[in-house]
Amino acid sequence: MMWVIIAAIIAGIIGFFWRPRAVSTWQVSENGNKTRIVDGTRVTIFASDGGWKYCLADQGNRYEPFFSDRYRSEAEAIESALADIEGRDSPHKSTRQLRDEREAVRAAEVISAAPETFTKAQSQLSDMHASQKFKLTELRPIQKRLERLQKNLLQAFPHAADASDQQKSDELWAFYDKVKRLEEHSRALITWKEGEGNGTSLTPPTWPGVN
Repeated sequence: MMWVIIAAIIAGIIGFFWRPRAVSTWQVSENGNKTRIVDGTRVTIFASDGGWKYCLADQGNRYEPFFSDRYRSEAEAIESALADIEGRDSPHKSTRQLRDEREAVRAAEVISAAPETFTKAQSQLSDMHASQKFKLTELRPIQKRLERLQKNLLQAFPHAADASDQQKSDELWAFYDKVKRLEEHSRALITWKEGEGNGTSLTPPTWPGVN
């Protein structure tokens, strides 16, 4: 008998503190989107820019609606919305997060390969100065590679893993400056070489000694 009484007390305590979540079934809104109420919050799932987003809106309009990032599928948006309401991290990555990850990987690849491209161009130009033999057929490809490297570095830096590290960031920009100066020198050599015989100085632009 005593155990029955204790069990009844425990059940009463649990019943007092626990309340079932107020969750409605999915319905279709006027705009044709899936929507439902979860604990006083209206969840709406809708297609957007080739993906799916969710909107969380308070039924009492006590705060501004929240619009999520885009997800790859409707199911991912639904699961992410419910996780958001429950205070959990989304089990899925948004398309923005996936894009950022891809850009971070590409940035690492660009930055990793850059020194080899720079060193090769630097060596080629240095050899030309040492021999005083400059050929447009060799100068133009070098200039194009350095120009492309500059562009790739500028695109990669914001996504680099070390972008928030001031010292690493300074080192990256210092390297970019060396690439820029070498590209400018290669361009100056091309201009000088193209002007040969038209009153241009016989002396090539001075080697900047970029190291």
